[in-house]
Amino acid sequence: MYIRKIVLADDEGTQLKILSSLIHRLTPATELALCCDGQEAWQAIQEGDAELLITDIRMPSMDG
Repeated sequence: MYIRKIVLADDEGTQLKILSSLIHRLTPATELALCCDGQEAWQAIQEGDAELLITDIRMPSMDG
C-alpha cells in the first residue's frame, strides 16, 4: 500500500522545493499538492483525496 496524494504546505519556497523533491524521489507515484500558505493547504484538503498533510507550523493567512 502507498500514499496516493500528499499535501505539502510551507511559506518558504526553498523548503517546499526540497521536501517535494525528496518525497518525489522516494515515492514517484505519489501526487503532490504544493501550497505556500495554510489557506491553500485547507483548500487542497477540501478538494479531497489527500491522505497525508505535511505542514509548517507558522505561515501567513493561516497557521499549520
